[in-house]
Amino acid sequence: MSKGTRYPIEEARDRATGVRIVALRHAVRAEIAGSIRRSRPDVGDIDLVVELPEMNLWAHAQLVGDLCALGYEPIKDGERIASFTHPTGPGLDVYFAAAETWGVTLLVRTGSAAHNIKLVEAGKQLLPARRLTVSRGVLDTAGNVVASRTEKDIFAAIGVPFVRPEEREAPEYAGWIRQDGEE
Repeated sequence: MSKGTRYPIEEARDRATGVRIVALRHAVRAEIAGSIRRSRPDVGDIDLVVELPEMNLWAHAQLVGDLCALGYEPIKDGERIASFTHPTGPGLDVYFAAAETWGVTLLVRTGSAAHNIKLVEAGKQLLPARRLTVSRGVLDTAGNVVASRTEKDIFAAIGVPFVRPEEREAPEYAGWIRQDGEE
């Protein structure tokens, strides 16, 4: 696989579905994220968000082993992310989330990057007493987590209408934010 190679959504979705099924052997839950979840016409890699049973290093090791059996070659295996290449298809990034951070991890890893930036900006303007962080979710001024378990809760906590993954490319925010001088 060469860096920068793009794959048709159908091929990537089929592979991602297979990877998700394998992940569910070991995980509490697993969801496809990234450009596949956003239904982009072509994708560069597969993003998967996984919640393993709490403190279960064995499940983590088994998942990585099963992915290697599918032909994925590990290039990084950490506590929060495992990355793989594949000789005949898209690479794979597995993001590990806890129940408490499931929503924010799925939101951030679904993207798009431009959407995430605009979402943070919109939140700052609509509810400045709260801030969206990529690792903990929406925080209040004292640093307490207000929302992080579901995407819908996060959108609501910063005062932004929920945006379906297929629509998360960033132009959707243009009309939500009051421009300086507008009433």
